[in-house]
Amino acid sequence: MSEEDKTSFLDDISDFEKDSFPINIMKSTLIGIFCGLVTFLYYSILQLLLESLWKKIPTVIFSKITNRMYINENMFRAVWSLLVSLSCGLVCGSAQVYLGNPGDLNATIQCVHEKAYIPTEPLKSLVICSLATVVGAMSLGPEAPIVTMCGMFSGVLSRRWFQVRDTDSCRRYVLSGMASGFSVFFGAPLGGSLFALEVLHRDGYEYFEHMIYAAWSGSISALISLSLSGRSFNGVWQFPPFGTCSVSSVAYGALLGLLGSLVAVLLGKMVKLLRKSIQETRLTYNPVLLALLGALSNTLIGVLFPQTSFWGEMEIGRLIQLQNQQWNYYFPSQHSITLDNSNPTFAYYVSLGFAKFLCIAIAITSSYRGGFIFPVMFVGVCFGRAFSIAIPQLSVETACLCCAAGINVTLTRTVFATPLVLAQLSNSMEAFPAVLLASLVATCASHYYHFLPSQTSRSDILKKNVLFY
Repeated sequence: MSEEDKTSFLDDISDFEKDSFPINIMKSTLIGIFCGLVTFLYYSILQLLLESLWKKIPTVIFSKITNRMYINENMFRAVWSLLVSLSCGLVCGSAQVYLGNPGDLNATIQCVHEKAYIPTEPLKSLVICSLATVVGAMSLGPEAPIVTMCGMFSGVLSRRWFQVRDTDSCRRYVLSGMASGFSVFFGAPLGGSLFALEVLHRDGYEYFEHMIYAAWSGSISALISLSLSGRSFNGVWQFPPFGTCSVSSVAYGALLGLLGSLVAVLLGKMVKLLRKSIQETRLTYNPVLLALLGALSNTLIGVLFPQTSFWGEMEIGRLIQLQNQQWNYYFPSQHSITLDNSNPTFAYYVSLGFAKFLCIAIAITSSYRGGFIFPVMFVGVCFGRAFSIAIPQLSVETACLCCAAGINVTLTRTVFATPLVLAQLSNSMEAFPAVLLASLVATCASHYYHFLPSQTSRSDILKKNVLFY
């Protein structure tokens, strides 16, 4: 290091516009605080709508109706589900007609690569469409919209408040915002931050110089948002006792990762087929009708398989424990025991997995905007549960987590983030070697498959210098 490169801490923090490590950490802290408040506000609105439309309002209506006449509980649930889903579909489609296209994860990735920031023009449409999608029980989650919104706000802060003028610095703070969104959603700062960097590329994260700032912002944001909402960093799934991770468990992990990758490719093919069919019928020019048809289809599937109705985070816990717990968002919660299969079989889990599989494909192609990470993990857990029945010596934890990892990694290419996130969600590290191998196998097996076409390598590292001996 030369003498002119040696600086002190006081020199580095003397100028807020200086591109020094302390200043960048300070700016990343501000990004984390702001995104923590944004995610808390979004989740508060989302929870209020879910509680109102799926618990409080139907409970009051159902009690008043039953005081005057007899009505079958399951029939009321089906009618109410259809009413809410169609209403949300109308809102989602209308928002796209009057406010414009809200974008999606693929568009977000493309903007980060090409512009280094995410334009804010689709913000209003994105907020309305994402809330309508999740509240309408369309089998998609809030993670992708939250990540996009945090990336949008971070780009605005970096360009207007921090006054950055180069793409590298702007991208640093945009990625910090995206990392904040993923960290809050998963409750896993390291896994969420790594997820934000890996999802941009096909073979691991390439913006390695931004990892520290992204993880810092993600940790700050998760701490603030989870504290305000009363949540914790504990896992949300509780698996049966696992014991030790044997060599055979790791070997099974490789096989399950391969099977999960195959399921993910089938899902991608179904999405492509549905999109082609929709384009041939010109429904893409009528987002309202398309959203209503999607709501009708997914509601009918939800009547047969209620577990498919929402994004699957809490429903996965029910599949794992096989306990008749209360449902989070399904009226009436006190009688939700009737919605569970008391004696699930291999065929039941496979059927449930394919039902969720179909719901995800319909939602993605029907004008809805939401994340598919937890939904595809739900599919993986269903198939993992089925495999644990077919192979008794295979632990439930290994089967479920490895299948979930194989599917998610194939679609998102997050080979290292996915095992970390699953370890945090399951509150267990025992199966981590098997899950990691499942992720690696899925990555290799699906190397030539592109679910998100905008995932690409950064242009400045594609150039190779000639090595002289």
